[in-house]
Amino acid sequence: MKIEILMNDWYGWKEYSVDEYIIWVKGYFLNNTHEYVLNSFATIISKSDKKLDELIDFCNTIRGHFAIIIYNKNQLFVMADKVRSIPLFYKYVNNKITVSNHSPILAKNINDKKYSPTAVIEISMSGYTIGKKTILSDIYQMNAGEFLLLSNKKIKTIRYYYYTPWKEKYISKEACKKELTKVSKSILLDMVNSAKGRQIVVLLSAGHDSRFIVSGLKELNVKNVVCFSYGDKDSFEVKIAKQIADKLSYKWIHIPLSIPIQKKSFLESVFDNYCDFSDSLSNSPIVMDYTAIKAIKYLNIIDSNAVFVNGNSGDFITGGHIFDFEHNNSNDSGVEAVLDRIIEKHYSLWECLKTEKNISNIRESLKESLIEIMNTFKLSDKDLWAVSESMEWLGRQSKFVTATQRSYEFFGYDWRPPMWDPMYCSGLTNLDTKIALYPSRGY
Repeated sequence: MKIEILMNDWYGWKEYSVDEYIIWVKGYFLNNTHEYVLNSFATIISKSDKKLDELIDFCNTIRGHFAIIIYNKNQLFVMADKVRSIPLFYKYVNNKITVSNHSPILAKNINDKKYSPTAVIEISMSGYTIGKKTILSDIYQMNAGEFLLLSNKKIKTIRYYYYTPWKEKYISKEACKKELTKVSKSILLDMVNSAKGRQIVVLLSAGHDSRFIVSGLKELNVKNVVCFSYGDKDSFEVKIAKQIADKLSYKWIHIPLSIPIQKKSFLESVFDNYCDFSDSLSNSPIVMDYTAIKAIKYLNIIDSNAVFVNGNSGDFITGGHIFDFEHNNSNDSGVEAVLDRIIEKHYSLWECLKTEKNISNIRESLKESLIEIMNTFKLSDKDLWAVSESMEWLGRQSKFVTATQRSYEFFGYDWRPPMWDPMYCSGLTNLDTKIALYPSRGY
């Protein structure tokens, strides 16, 4: 079986050689050095036929946000992190597997392009596709918590990680606050250390997520911090953000934005380049921060090697997406009710597309994912609130929300999302248990 790697040499991607392997990697590791992680992977992959469990276990030990491709003539390993913060794509045609960090590269070599009508509808109605699909039938994407392994002429796609909020332990509110404070300080300190003294630029709004981050940085006495906000100068978000930055004695930058400013920005050729750069064939481009980051870059008002930090996705990890269920109403619980809620919440961008046929196709894909989770972990209907959270992680959060990082990369900046640290999603005291911050929600 032939292996082909087609890479765009974009910001952050680096190529290494370890023994007989070539390695492409982007991102950062918090609990070990690049050298240790890459050498360990090379060693384990060389004997992966006999040590698959060891490979899965090692994948789960890594903290950070990254994407990895490791290969030689006979073996291939492709890994997305636990939130798919950096997308990877592959196609398998005529006994050849091709991997790339940019899906349009793979599309160029397909003469007879076959579009997936279902994937097109999914993006149109929600902004992202379900599962491994892209809008081209022959091209697939790596999912969050997943790796692809080609060894001994066999291809396996293995999920090494699931977000499992049903694995809870209930502790007192006071004990929970202490645990949360402890782990939050640890996560923020690890993030600061990984920046290695570079300036930290925080997108600050009136929301609790970004306020939490800047407050934590102040608590840790981190001085080289700049906050920025964008939008109408009279908006409550901008006013509150300035108050917070002033209170913490951090420099604050305001980028004025309006509909005319945005329209002008989106008509420029550089925006076309951004759309090409962020094209994944599996989600719509995220343009929310684009114009503000462009202004910051061109005005030269932060350090050229600054690290951007945002609050994604604090609302998710604190239970903000859990559906409410009526316990005694059989029509308001169960699998079909969960699917109804997901479709209503995320697949309603265009009401004109909510036809019976489109909804039926989306429901079928979502149900397949839901049943897979329930069967894998032997769950019942009482766990459906948690299953819907796992689907939220695997769907909108990892396919759409994490794509906000692309605007930072496009303008040459590094980034860190501390609220996506796997310690929050896997547990505060160990990596096997999740603290239930809101035990009264759900069933």
